[in-house]
Amino acid sequence: MAPRKKKSLANPSSARGRDLSGFFSEHTWDVLNIEANHPDSHIDVKHPASSAGLSATKAAKLLMRNGLNKLAEPKEISNFELFIKQFWNLLWALLIGASTLSLLQFFLDTE
Repeated sequence: MAPRKKKSLANPSSARGRDLSGFFSEHTWDVLNIEANHPDSHIDVKHPASSAGLSATKAAKLLMRNGLNKLAEPKEISNFELFIKQFWNLLWALLIGASTLSLLQFFLDTE
């Protein structure tokens, strides 16, 4: 079985609603696939439990090059903004618009 290559997204936020199961497949790979796709991991294919992993110098170089393995802090939003975002969608906008027009017609009707 040929090793699967990792796919990359140009803009990960544009992938909402798509099937992303092919993007996160390392957890289903066997040792041979992991060794083929990550040659710097130094996995001993015959005896994976005795694999040495990264050396201290390699880990230090990766830390200097890539920085800490840390997620960015999420943007904080106010409670009011959170409340509005929970209800603001196209259906609600259409309902509010239709009810506003209906009320205007009711109050402005001269007959």
